[in-house]
Formats: sequence, C-alpha cells, structure tokens
Amino acid sequence: MFWLIIGSLGMIFTKYYTAVGSRMLHRRINNVKLDLEHARRRLKEVREQEFEMSKDDEVVLQRVRYAKELIDDLRIRLTTSEEGSEALVIDQKPLTAPAVIY
Repeated sequence: MFWLIIGSLGMIFTKYYTAVGSRMLHRRINNVKLDLEHARRRLKEVREQEFEMSKDDEVVLQRVRYAKELIDDLRIRLTTSEEGSEALVIDQKPLTAPAVIY
C-alpha cells in the first residue's frame, strides 16, 4: 500500500512537472513566433524601401549619364568650332558660321 501511494505521488508530480514545462515551452514558442512575424514585417518594409531607393538611384544615374553625354557633346562642339574658326581665318577676316542649336 505504501508503494502504491509513493508511485501515485510520483506519477502526479511527473504529470504536473511535465504540464508546467509544456506550458512554459508553449509560451516561449509563441514569443518566438511573434518575434519572427515582426522580423518578417520589418524585412518586407526594408525590401520595399530598398526597391524604391534602387529606382531612385537608377533615375539619378541616368540623369548623370545624360549630363556627361551633354558635357562631352558640348566639348566636342567647342573644340571643333575652335578648330574650325582658326581654319576659316582668311586674310585676317574671320568667316562666321551660323550657330546650330539642338
């Protein structure tokens, strides 16, 4: 009879200890799930911001590229007009060419 009571108390203690441990584990898992969901939302926001910034970067790079092309074109036109104006000087009378505007 004594061993039956000891065995029953041991079984009840084990069930209680397992239930408490299981409850704590469920709480930790729920906390981890909440943190994971928060991290996923934050990652989504960051990816959206990164996509918007990459679009803005491409627009800026395209503007810089166009500006460089414009500057190079103006340099070429200025150097050819300077060379052309020196070549057009005949008898100390410079010939004027009409300005071409694009």
